[in-house]
Amino acid sequence: MTRERILSLLGYNAFFWFAFWLCAYWTFPYERLAAFLTDKVTESGSGYTLEIGALSPYWLTGVQLEQVKVRKQAAESLATPPDPKGAPAVDQAIKIDVAHARLGLLSLLTGSTKLSFGAELGSGEIEGTYQESGDEKQVVASLSKVDLAKLPVLESLISLPTRGTLSGDFDLTLGKQASKTNGKVNLTIEKLTVGDGKAKFKVGNMGGLTIDPINAGDVVIALEVKEGTGTVKKLTANGPDLKLDGSGDIRFAQPLTRSRLGILLKLKLTDAYRNKTSRTKTMFALLEGSAAPQLAAAKTSDGSYQLRLSGTLAATRALPAGNQGISGMATPSAMPAATPGGDDEE
Repeated sequence: MTRERILSLLGYNAFFWFAFWLCAYWTFPYERLAAFLTDKVTESGSGYTLEIGALSPYWLTGVQLEQVKVRKQAAESLATPPDPKGAPAVDQAIKIDVAHARLGLLSLLTGSTKLSFGAELGSGEIEGTYQESGDEKQVVASLSKVDLAKLPVLESLISLPTRGTLSGDFDLTLGKQASKTNGKVNLTIEKLTVGDGKAKFKVGNMGGLTIDPINAGDVVIALEVKEGTGTVKKLTANGPDLKLDGSGDIRFAQPLTRSRLGILLKLKLTDAYRNKTSRTKTMFALLEGSAAPQLAAAKTSDGSYQLRLSGTLAATRALPAGNQGISGMATPSAMPAATPGGDDEE
């Protein structure tokens, strides 16, 4: 066989496969894939649902998703009920403008799976990789100027609107057994503001109190994870209106949403905030004269308030803990372990 003949056959073969993959790339049923992904998330038992506005190809081995919404299943009906006075309901879904994921072909040759991903949330970005090899899963990601309004995690916890930007990085290796989980998390919430002067915060039997915006400054979070236990190395804020200090642990579990919290938070509103407006003066006069048992149980001798975050990542509870020292948190061994069937009660 002549050299020209061999080159001709190779050329026809290459053209065939190029045309085949190009047609498959253009005609792939992306709408059915989007429906498949949403169904899988719902059936996974993670407690979340997924909505995808549009799904399209991304390079050769990836997909791009647009107008994505992630919600807790318990919050399926837009989380916050409509105000009886006619105010619209608040949608607490995590909203992602554009996201993409791409499979690494070379990793498949070594028997592992590597997926790179990225997302745009307003002017912020999330980028990272997910790698699975044997019994280990590694997630590495960085966040840059992510608007907290796009990730209403704090708002769902404290029932007040929050503003600020989230940046940082994390690197977690998750083992099949929780004790094999290791890594680190470093995050900063820049210019955190809690409340908007309109939303009300329920305190015991007092009803709702309108909270003037609280400027917490920058919140710094550092977590070191060793052998399944994440120890809080730093959890502080030193804003003009709020001082925050925290300590404690997170006991990691599989799935990740079942990881248990044991974190103590000490919060102190400054004199500058107390005397900021006539509303804040009235609010503190009401609080200090209140006999609400939960408020009294959270208050410390120096006028601060302490809360203990407990439960799981999927169902976090904030309990009053005014009689606990900030360094006197329960050790992980003293905390109850999660049971296989569901969230156990403390």
